[in-house]
Amino acid sequence: MRRLLLTVFLLTPALLALAQPAVKEKDLHNEGRAHLTAGLSYKPVKGLTLRLDEQFRLKENFSAVDRLNTDVEISYKVCPYFRLGAAYRFMAVYKQAEGDAADSWNFRHRAAFHVSGLYTVGRWHLSLREKFQSTWRDESVTNLLERPVPALYLRTRFKVEYHCFSHPLQPYLSVEFYNPLNRTDYLREAEQTTSYRHWAFDQFDTRLGLEWRLNAHNFLDFYYRLDASRRVDVGANSGKIRITPVLDHIAGVAYSYRF
Repeated sequence: MRRLLLTVFLLTPALLALAQPAVKEKDLHNEGRAHLTAGLSYKPVKGLTLRLDEQFRLKENFSAVDRLNTDVEISYKVCPYFRLGAAYRFMAVYKQAEGDAADSWNFRHRAAFHVSGLYTVGRWHLSLREKFQSTWRDESVTNLLERPVPALYLRTRFKVEYHCFSHPLQPYLSVEFYNPLNRTDYLREAEQTTSYRHWAFDQFDTRLGLEWRLNAHNFLDFYYRLDASRRVDVGANSGKIRITPVLDHIAGVAYSYRF
């Protein structure tokens, strides 16, 4: 009896390890990307702004199509220190098929609500924005072990702009944190049985840009954006968890017509 108990005691950790989904840490992934945007901005009354933007994205070191985004946004500046708004984004994500299968487009929808605090010190304009967003994907093409539907995020952005009214160039710097508010049951259980741990922030963005006022209506925005994120992939059949740290280097150009 003692031998049996000793055998069970020694084998239990090994059996539990086999039953657990493995967690594999992968090497850092660096990638160059590009974002090209064209938009319209309209102010029908004081404080109210309507926006429409179309964005084209490239990935894999500018060699492959990533997605097309269509954004519609409404915002209202309640007072000099406070702005609120709502937005909708339609995303058409290009998916390259493997083997003989045909390439396809996956469609996603995102709704967002945001509030911003604004403050000006001389020529420096400071803002702090909190944005809640919810993203819906087609469940038939989504791995529900790794991604919840909808995916909920709270994004916190701090931005500093320098305004020089006699000069058409306006530099700015912003940092943004992405806080995931929900996750799948599988990943929640994996925290209890494996070395996988949920992070309070799974993406951090830094953007350095320069806005160029061509005239009263036409504006160009040039920026470099560094996205640091933690990508979590779960094998649909094996259940194995793969964690990849990612650095995306994004060059962006945005044109805006304002009236």
